Amino acid sequence: EQERGADHAYGQHLQFKRMIPVFGKRDATSIIRAEILDWLDEQADELEWSDSTFNRYLASFSLLFRIASEHDKVPVNPVHGIRRRQEDNTRVRFLSPEEETKITDVLRHKYPEYLNVFILALHTGARTSEILRAQVGDFDEPTGMLTIRQQKDIRKPKIRLVPATPKAVDAYNGLAAGKQVGAPLCTNRQGGQLYEYRYWLVPAIELSGVKDFTPKDLRHTAASRLVMSGVPIAAVAKYLGHSTIQMTVMRYSHLTPNVNAQAIAAAMSYYDKKTIPTSAESSHPSAK
Repeated sequence: EQERGADHAYGQHLQFKRMIPVFGKRDATSIIRAEILDWLDEQADELEWSDSTFNRYLASFSLLFRIASEHDKVPVNPVHGIRRRQEDNTRVRFLSPEEETKITDVLRHKYPEYLNVFILALHTGARTSEILRAQVGDFDEPTGMLTIRQQKDIRKPKIRLVPATPKAVDAYNGLAAGKQVGAPLCTNRQGGQLYEYRYWLVPAIELSGVKDFTPKDLRHTAASRLVMSGVPIAAVAKYLGHSTIQMTVMRYSHLTPNVNAQAIAAAMSYYDKKTIPTSAESSHPSAK
């Protein structure tokens, strides 16, 4: 019990260590719910947090503000009302072609300026923060490769290259039109840099009638389609920017074409086909 308590305390110490550079020097009363949620979403997306990790950071924020409230440092707890995530970290949700069409149609009519952002995310598998960090000039036409800019992380290279589909190229060209090289690729209605998906993509998903789908599932869709089309897992891991191939294997290997049929065939190959009774033979009284 003491060991578990020590592990929990150490885990909270690491969480506070990540939070302090952003919030540590702020007046607690100036920190609002929206920026806490934005930071949690960005970190979860960038670092590929599990839902349980997201919830642990949320609990740490809640603890800090609860203590501050008890000591009359803040009038309200800004974390109150932020929902915990349902902890199902094995979930892989991807769009069917019909669902993609429904969301695309809504975006085309309600949020046309963001349609190409949606398409680019869907066809690259890049994280939300990576798409929003893209610059004009990131697509190299001779090689057909798109540069994905990653956050500074000593475990990963600063950039990775992803092959661009024709739809991704069209989306990139649409977003880059009229902008100078080095300018933000994804911009909002006012022409400034785009910083989030939620305010336009979540309503579009709801209007489309597509159920149980979130912006993060765009990445799952891209990865799932690659695996189901026979692209090697190692290549998919590289395109997604996973730290280890094990993460890709755990999430997507079950989608490998014919993997279940191959497993059954491999198991049955150890038997002489002539000695294996059919289901009808095994259920017949004379077979007993």
